[in-house]
Amino acid sequence: MPITEKGAVLLIEESENLRAVLKDFFELLKYKVSDYSDGISALKALSKDSFDICIMDLNIKPHDGFFNMKEFHKVDPEIPIVLLSSNNDKELKIRAFKEGCDDFLTKPFSIEELSLRMDAILRRTQYKSSISRKGEEDKVLYFADFQFNYSKLQLIHPLKTTKLTRKEANLLHLFVLNINNLITRKTIVHEIWGPGYDQMGRSMDVYITKLRNYLNLDQFASNTEINSTSEIPVSKVEIVNLHGTGFILKVYE
Repeated sequence: MPITEKGAVLLIEESENLRAVLKDFFELLKYKVSDYSDGISALKALSKDSFDICIMDLNIKPHDGFFNMKEFHKVDPEIPIVLLSSNNDKELKIRAFKEGCDDFLTKPFSIEELSLRMDAILRRTQYKSSISRKGEEDKVLYFADFQFNYSKLQLIHPLKTTKLTRKEANLLHLFVLNINNLITRKTIVHEIWGPGYDQMGRSMDVYITKLRNYLNLDQFASNTEINSTSEIPVSKVEIVNLHGTGFILKVYE
């Protein structure tokens, strides 16, 4: 994450005025903010990009926050979610926490308080991440002509450097630690999305396709920087699909 940014925020708020105020405030605090007025657009954004925290109005349309929270966690089970609501009902709050929110603020609220609560959540999640991702994931991993820097979310090759999303990096890390070995579809879903998310097969296939494109030196994604080189290396890597079973990251000598 760039030093100038504290984190990526997914903001979903139906009120245009409140959404603008929150976005301006968070950007002043050096957060990167993507804001939406509906849950469907926000879900599409979450499917494409990586976010550190989600701030969501419980009454967002066309579905309520409970539905959206469930759908968001299918895409990213670990994203922290803060719900905002004008309803101060105790039972509603209990339901919100039981269904997976990390915090709940009642409108009207202090923006400074929301910011402090966000900071506390991010400190906890970053600490957990540093513990769970220590060791091998802090090292630069080498395979074929590639270097994979997990902590910097970079896939480096003499021909190109590709910036990965967090989920892409998690998936590639799983493959690199199991080069030339079969990884079942169930294992991939459980390792990347978590137990209980077996329905994520289609989303997994999308991420597999992205990694294939990054490893294919004949294709250049829009987020790729071409490194200067006098020779064009030949790709020695491919992700092989064993239909109905799983995938193998094949590295050829």
